[in-house]
Amino acid sequence: MWEQLARTSAGTLIAYKLATGGLKRGSLQRDGAAAAFVVGLLSFSCSIRCGVTLLFFYKSGSMLTRVGADVKRKVEEGYAAEGQRGAAQVLACSAVGVAAAVLRRALVGPDAPLDFSDLASAGNRLTLAYVSFFACCAGDTWASELGVLSASPPRLITQPWRTAPAGTNGGVSALGTLASAAGGACTGACRRGIRVPAHTGAVARTRARHVLVCNPTCSRAQRLYRRQGHSHQPLAVPPPGIGACHAACLLPPSGREALGLVWAGLVGGVGGSLLDSLLGATVQATYYDEASRMVVGRPTPKARRVAGLPLLSNEMVNFVSTAAAAVAAASAPRLLLGWLAPA
Repeated sequence: MWEQLARTSAGTLIAYKLATGGLKRGSLQRDGAAAAFVVGLLSFSCSIRCGVTLLFFYKSGSMLTRVGADVKRKVEEGYAAEGQRGAAQVLACSAVGVAAAVLRRALVGPDAPLDFSDLASAGNRLTLAYVSFFACCAGDTWASELGVLSASPPRLITQPWRTAPAGTNGGVSALGTLASAAGGACTGACRRGIRVPAHTGAVARTRARHVLVCNPTCSRAQRLYRRQGHSHQPLAVPPPGIGACHAACLLPPSGREALGLVWAGLVGGVGGSLLDSLLGATVQATYYDEASRMVVGRPTPKARRVAGLPLLSNEMVNFVSTAAAAVAAASAPRLLLGWLAPA
């Protein structure tokens, strides 16, 4: 109870600072600041790791917005060094992820490491949904903010033989793709960067006993088993439901979780960013003003449409791509984590 109260109080303070600071700097509009306060408070109330992951996404995105400001002013109409996000943008890049965190807290309980003994557990699914959601957000943001600085012009994802003006929705470049991978992987690493109590007791003891069956000379398993207060007496038969591969002891649980979260973030960052580009090239219109030689967000007498159809706004495209990344990760925990689980 006291731990929850302390975390919620800290989350309230951090969310307030985040919202008011963004409002003063101009990176958030008034309604965007209110939305940022709510999602920040909910994230920190669920767990410190959720709050820090959310904070990392917003802070990294704001910092990268200022990178190459002189170049961006020449290619993007209405460029602002701080982004000036409204409530729609804030919620499009947070609502589904925060909902996953709230559901995990309500249905599963306090934050805990990934459970490699039950890959399809609700806790794993919701954790992967949260990480993949913000990995997609970070991957798309990093790709947009750094890809526009590429020395080579982007190519439309639907027509890779065709180049497009820098800043075109649906345009991809090698630099942008690498940036999306880095953003996604860093999001997963950030999630793992805050340690939570590891699984102990029967789970750790069972893992150690099984390893000793497969490899009685494994010193790591012997130490783990003895720390649980038992002598070295391995089972004659591996416990039910536990794989027979002793290679599981090569990495501690924390190492497997770190690799799993970074991998999930990498897949979410690249996959979500590519999906965002695909939607941007097909259902989101991009206009190019020949006179100013800039990408503009609306049709004008001097602007021509260079990609996409005017069906979805930028916020709607972000919402669809990030939600799809979260749902895909929650639906495929074995594909994302199976290679790290004991066989």
